[in-house]
Amino acid sequence: MIRKLNSEKKKEVKKKSVFKGLSERALNVLVMNRIDNLEVFLSYHRRFGDFTTLRHCGKKTNTELLDFADTLIAMQQEAGTEQHSENIAGEGQASAERSLKRRNIKSEVISGYHQIPPRPKNVLFMNGIIGAEAFLQYFKDNGDFLTLMGCGNKTNATLIEYAEKLIELLSEEDQIKSP
Repeated sequence: MIRKLNSEKKKEVKKKSVFKGLSERALNVLVMNRIDNLEVFLSYHRRFGDFTTLRHCGKKTNTELLDFADTLIAMQQEAGTEQHSENIAGEGQASAERSLKRRNIKSEVISGYHQIPPRPKNVLFMNGIIGAEAFLQYFKDNGDFLTLMGCGNKTNATLIEYAEKLIELLSEEDQIKSP
C-alpha cells in the first residue's frame, strides 16, 4: 500500500516540469520526505542550507539537490535582476551594476556557507545555528566557536576561517554600496 502511494506520488512529482532533470534517486528522496513542490523545496534549502538531514539522502543526492537548488535560485535571481534593471533604467546604469554586484556577493556568501565541511556544519546544527546569517551573527557576538557543544580546536579553526571569508565578502558588498 505504501509503495503504491509512493509510486503514485513519484509520478506526480515527475510530471511537474520543475523537477525535470533530477535523477530517480533524488526524486525518491524528495517523495519520501514529502517535498512535492518548488516552494517547499526552496524553503527547505533556505532553512537548512543543504539536504543531508533528509531521510535517505547521501552525499551524491545532496550534491545533486544542491546543484539543482542553486540553478533554480540563479534563474530566479536572473529573472529578478532583469525586472529590477528594467525598473531602474531611468536611474542609470551604474546603480544597476552595483545592485547586480551586491546580489552576486550575497549568493557567494550563501554558497560559501554551503562549502563548510560536514563536521563543523554538524556542530552548528547541533547548537541551533542554521544559515549564513546566524553563523556570522554568532561569530560577531563571540569571536570564536569553542563554547559550542562538540566543537574542538580543529572545528573552531575551520569555522573561524569560513566566517572570516564570509565577512570579507560582506565587506566588499559594503564597499559597493558606499559609492
